Amino acid sequence: MDSTRHPGHHPSPAPQAPQAAQPPHPAHQFPQALKRARLALGLPQEAFSLASSRTYVSTLERGLKSPTLSKVDALAQVLGLHPLTLLTLAYLQDGQPEASQALAQQVAREVRLVLDKTGR
Repeated sequence: MDSTRHPGHHPSPAPQAPQAAQPPHPAHQFPQALKRARLALGLPQEAFSLASSRTYVSTLERGLKSPTLSKVDALAQVLGLHPLTLLTLAYLQDGQPEASQALAQQVAREVRLVLDKTGR
């Protein structure tokens, strides 16, 4: 047995370098994006009654549930927005308009790449 070890003594772990803060996952940002869009357009949760119940919208805005793609489409229709607008709001890290333009340009490049490689 190693003479430097003592019973009950556990060596301290090596210090780790601080990690850069990871941006929040867009799924965690969608609730804020939905609420932000709804409030900006002056709509109450009850306005979504044809697409969903008020309680469901409330659970989405509180992050208790995640919507399906078809539900994102229905919510966007009520808001009068394109579904990608809601998703873009969720993907923006700093909420700046310039960031949305850069994100839109990235998406346009990637769509062209995929379509070009698959023969449209």
